[in-house]
Order: sequence, then structure tokens, then C-alpha cells
Amino acid sequence: MDTDEENTIVSSQQLMKLILLISAPPEHSKERTVQHPSPSAKLQQVNDRKATNNALRRQF
Repeated sequence: MDTDEENTIVSSQQLMKLILLISAPPEHSKERTVQHPSPSAKLQQVNDRKATNNALRRQF
């Protein structure tokens, strides 16, 4: 049966959405905080995102 495989595909797409939701900063926090992240923190954020994307890409 293919149902297990289909379920796996759906759940991995849901997992990807969840990861993106978690890694994306909440919209309301942008308005409240005036502090800008330091360039190194910003770079770390970009590197984390790249690492996550690469990990997801390897998974499929």
C-alpha cells in the first residue's frame, strides 16, 4: 500500500512549514523592538537558515 508513503510526504511538508514558522520572527515583534540585530547576529541568522534549508534539501 502507498498510504504510508503518502502520509510521510504530507507530514514532511507540514514539518517544513512548521520549521519555517518557527524560524521566522513573529510579525508583532518587529513593531515593538527598535533594536536592530548586530551584523554578526544577522549573519548567524542567515547561516542558520541556509543550514536548515540544506538539511531539508538533503532529506528529500
